[in-house]
Amino acid sequence: MSAHSEDKSAFGIGLDWRDPLVRRIVSGVLLAALGLFVSAEGGWLLTAWLTLIGARMAFEWARLLTGMSWTLLTLIMGGTVAAAVLVGGWGRYEIAFAIVAAGAALGAVIANRLHADPDGAALGVPYLALPLIAFEWLGGATPWSTATLYWMLLTTWGTDTFAWAGGKLIGGPRLWPEVSPKKTWAGMAGGFLGGLTGGLIVGIAVGVEQPLIVAGLSLVAAAVAQVGDLAESGLKRRFHVKDAGQIIPGHGGVLDRLDSMIAVVVVTAVYTIIVPAGPLGEGWQEWLK
Repeated sequence: MSAHSEDKSAFGIGLDWRDPLVRRIVSGVLLAALGLFVSAEGGWLLTAWLTLIGARMAFEWARLLTGMSWTLLTLIMGGTVAAAVLVGGWGRYEIAFAIVAAGAALGAVIANRLHADPDGAALGVPYLALPLIAFEWLGGATPWSTATLYWMLLTTWGTDTFAWAGGKLIGGPRLWPEVSPKKTWAGMAGGFLGGLTGGLIVGIAVGVEQPLIVAGLSLVAAAVAQVGDLAESGLKRRFHVKDAGQIIPGHGGVLDRLDSMIAVVVVTAVYTIIVPAGPLGEGWQEWLK
């Protein structure tokens, strides 16, 4: 090899960064480690991280609507989502919700002026902002808060990873080719197995008294994650794009990476409102009485 040949190895360990699988695995592991660290730290660090994520997702959503990277709609949606998440991090949820409502209305007006989809803009702001605010809230809502964040993360990551592996290794009949041409029934089954595994790992690690309940909720979360994934696939198909972005090597955009998580966070927050102990607590017993 020439002395001037470009070294394509990842982190100097002989992995070829040009390989899409290598890029997917390395970036996925790094993002997972970062997500777990930030969730454990909580506080301003978690709020700052979620604010950046929200602004980036809003950028990708606005680009889907307009076909352009930077427009007034980008600034309105990005600023609204970022501001709502910041205010939510301070615990002022009523102000955060007001910001979301105002931003959705203004986004619809701006989108209409740009000849983009006003309904898509109005929907996009709460679709992106509310799950991030819910994630912040879940970080302090129950005695199991950090474990609940970990449960959502590992359940979702397990679902996504096993679904992808099942589709790649087994293949077979397509699940819903009109919406997502590559997803298979085998991948869906793998997703349920991965979600169950991830959820139980957290449940057993924190010593829950009813692991079967956690197992059942993990399966529900796996189903919700796959519905969220399909929903975003349908959105991208509507706008004739493969990925919402290219910022994450091997994964696409932030929207592509977090489509499943968005759905799981919302359902977990609703569940925790009904059963205050959350998915890892035993409050369901009192609720059932």
